[in-house]
Amino acid sequence: MPPSNPSPAFFIRDVPVYGDAILAPMDGYSDWPFRSSCRELGSAMSYTEFVKVEKILSRSKEPGKRLFFKEAERPVTFQIYGDDPASILKAALKVQELNPDVIDINMGCPAKSIADRGAGSAPSGC
Repeated sequence: MPPSNPSPAFFIRDVPVYGDAILAPMDGYSDWPFRSSCRELGSAMSYTEFVKVEKILSRSKEPGKRLFFKEAERPVTFQIYGDDPASILKAALKVQELNPDVIDINMGCPAKSIADRGAGSAPSGC
């Protein structure tokens, strides 16, 4: 929902973002109820918790829960992570069917459990 100022603060591709407070993707926190509350309180864009590409490509129900959103949250960004470029692409194409505004590939998470498997902020070839 755009604020009273009809001009976007910036664009991500062709997606207008109205405002400068953006909810960061936080594993274990950025679930749908939290994102909805933050949006109501002024967050200009929502990020989901990050989701492992292997979970997206499996029959797991977890990605559906983490990627659930309501239209009022738009613009909404899905964040995914993995260590295999081919799997990341397949997962991105699969979640694209859920119609997020943006798909973000996490390349900055320093958590040992993520970086040690070659994802997030791990150096190439980890």
